[in-house]
Amino acid sequence: MSVSVEKYNHTAKLVALGAMVGPLKVMLVSSAYTMDPTHELLSSISAHEISGTGYTAGGADITGEVLSGSATGFVADADDIVWPSLTATFRRAIIYYSGTLDAKLNPPLLSYLLNNPPADIAVVGTDYTLVVNTAGLVTGTYL
Repeated sequence: MSVSVEKYNHTAKLVALGAMVGPLKVMLVSSAYTMDPTHELLSSISAHEISGTGYTAGGADITGEVLSGSATGFVADADDIVWPSLTATFRRAIIYYSGTLDAKLNPPLLSYLLNNPPADIAVVGTDYTLVVNTAGLVTGTYL
């Protein structure tokens, strides 16, 4: 099982505007959601959000956001996200800015396909942890 990360068309601009230092949230979506890089609002995605025991609508807060840079690029990092005693079936995690940024309400930033090749993840009463890679949520280079 490997994770693949896809960004939305506006992600680079929103990162430049400070999106990766929060407030950020992550929601889990079902296999009914097909990643579309043109989605600019969470409302384009939220119909596919999961429900289940241990899951709150809108997803979980991302904590510990840190944006660091060097002469050649940047790294946005955060703490791992845990859903205690989760019972649900999902395929993707959508990271989004919680609020208004660049005149967009709750713009999605990243879509994580959690099982590649694509397959649903089903958990029953499990403390499910979305582990943030040691390289960070996202890395990038300056233009």
